Amino acid sequence: MPEARINEAVAKGEFDNLPENGQPLDLSDYFRTPVQFRIIFDFLKKAGFRRRNLSC
Repeated sequence: MPEARINEAVAKGEFDNLPENGQPLDLSDYFRTPVQFRIIFDFLKKAGFRRRNLSC
């Protein structure tokens, strides 16, 4: 069901004007973060917190 809705939205062009459309994802911060901290840092980032000079 979700795939059908996504395909329908793609067909309508609803994703055509998204910011940074067609640009590669910048995953450099993700891969610089030690594995054991990635989930919590991602959670904090999505909650609006920004990482400053943290050493792990």
